[in-house]
Formats: sequence, structure tokens, C-alpha cells
Amino acid sequence: MFRLDGKTIAVIGAGSGIGQAVALGVASQGGHTICLDINAANAAVTADMIGKAGGSADAGAVDITNLTSLRDALAHALHHRSSLDGLVCTPAINVRKTILNYTGDEFDRVVAVNLRGNFNVLQAAGQLMVLQKSGSIVLFSSIRSLVTEPGQSVYSMTKAGIVQLVRTAATEWGQLGVRVNAVGPGVIETPLRLMYTELAVIIGMAHVYFPFMVLALLSSLQNIDPTLRLAANNLGAGRVRTFWRITLPLSLPGVLAGSMIVFCLSASAFVTPTVLGGPRVKVMAYMVWEQFLLILNWPLGAAIGFVLLVITTGLMLVYNRLLERGRFGIVFQ
Repeated sequence: MFRLDGKTIAVIGAGSGIGQAVALGVASQGGHTICLDINAANAAVTADMIGKAGGSADAGAVDITNLTSLRDALAHALHHRSSLDGLVCTPAINVRKTILNYTGDEFDRVVAVNLRGNFNVLQAAGQLMVLQKSGSIVLFSSIRSLVTEPGQSVYSMTKAGIVQLVRTAATEWGQLGVRVNAVGPGVIETPLRLMYTELAVIIGMAHVYFPFMVLALLSSLQNIDPTLRLAANNLGAGRVRTFWRITLPLSLPGVLAGSMIVFCLSASAFVTPTVLGGPRVKVMAYMVWEQFLLILNWPLGAAIGFVLLVITTGLMLVYNRLLERGRFGIVFQ
């Protein structure tokens, strides 16, 4: 059985599933494991598991769709290490749809992670290993690169592309002492990825701002004269007709007010989208912060902030104008 004593191995996707199993396997063979994942907290959990088992590990965050992020993560992880002896990359995503139902955005998203992401990994790790004239890179393809089924078109395409990427890299770097291989596993049970998606941001923000909508509606509903419903019932209107002809029209002020409150809070939200969406899901508040503090492009950051201010102020002015005309009445008394 081979050993990895004294070797430094980076595992991208170490936060869960196959990547976590690979990281634990590397540590069990004596290697120092660099646990990298888009979810830094999950990577830290894996590193902690290795440490408790008596192994050696570091943890960090990385986004394989961002070449700069990859290079920075590897450089930081190798700050106290002499070389990068191996790297394993496992992340991939899949959108199960037939070819005719696929959207352009879904196509771009799958290709960005599965194909462009692995290409970025080859570039970032290959640069280091070619200079040191040693190292091993392992990318994860899939059985879908050989055998496919309906609904797997783009995923299968990207996994086949990884195989060809690996073959090309092996021919280019093999004579320099750098090995490049691909693994093509079958069906593997992995957790459903919810974090760092648009769905996670939508669910989280709905959970946070739902009470504000309820409060606005509650105030409006409490101001409706209950005798109006009784009169409608006495005149033969059922519950559905009473709702559409009395309750809904009279509660429109609450609907409008609640919508404005939720919109203003959502438009300026920063913490919730950043925690749940990460760098992949960018809202306008995050983009302003990114331009000012990370990219240092202050003119663009100011422009984005100004657009956000104009949109919010414009909607507030329209709302106030409607109230002044008395079209919906006063929401809070």
C-alpha cells in the first residue's frame, strides 16, 4: 500500500461527498491535506475531522470558476509548504433537463463549473507543478462521459470534455514530470446542494422578510369593517365572491405597503444574500461592496449604488403619489 508521508495534497470539494472522502483518505495515508471548498465552513469541518484523527490539514475557501481565487487559495495554502505534490478536484453540478428544455443560463452554469472550472484547476495547479517538475493532478469525470441517458446532455458533454482535457494535459506535461489523470465514478450519494444557489437566497430572504408583509396586511385587514362581510353574505355572496369584491380591494393598501417594505429591505439586503448565496449569487448591495472594497473600482461601485438609490426612490415616490390621490387610502391609522 502506498503512503503519502511528507506529501502535500490539495483536495478541492473537500467539504462533502467524494471530496471529503478523498481528503480523509489522503490524511489516513500520512499526507498533509489542504481542504478547499466553496463553503469554507464545510472545509474547516473536514480539516477538523482530520486533526482529531491525528492527521495534518489546513482549510480554505475557493471558487473554481474564478482563476484568481484558485491561484490565491493555492498560494496561501502553500505559504509554509515547499511544494504541491498532488491535487484532486471533485466539484460538479448537473441540471437534469432534455435538450429542448435547456435554457442558455442553465447551459452556461453547468459548463462554467464542470468544464471551465476544471480547466482553471489545470492551469493553476499545472503552473506550480511544471515549475517544480513534479506532481500529480486528478480530475473527476463520470461514467456519463461514456454512457448517457435522456436529460444528461450538457452534464455528459462536460464530463467527456474533462477526459479530453486530462489527455491533452498529460501529453503536454508528462515529459516534465507532472502526471494528470481522470476518475470516472458512477452514481454516488451526495447531499443536495442548496447553499450558494439562487434558491437558497430566495428561501432565506422570504423567511426573513415574510413577517414585514404579514404586519402590513394585518393592519389593513383589521381596518376593514366586519359588517361589510355580513352585508355581502346577507345579499347572497359566498366566501369567494366576498373575498374578491370586498376583502381584497380593501386590503390593497396593505398589499402595496407590504410590497414596498419588502422590496426596499430586499434591495438593500447584504448579509443574508452573502451568507446564503456566496460569491456566485450577487445582489446589488454585494456588488457595491465588491467594487468598493475588493476590486477597488470606485466609479462602478458608485454607479451601481446610484442606480439602486434611483430605483428605490422612484418606487417610493410612485407609492406616495398613489396615497396622496386617495386611490388606495391610508394603510396605517
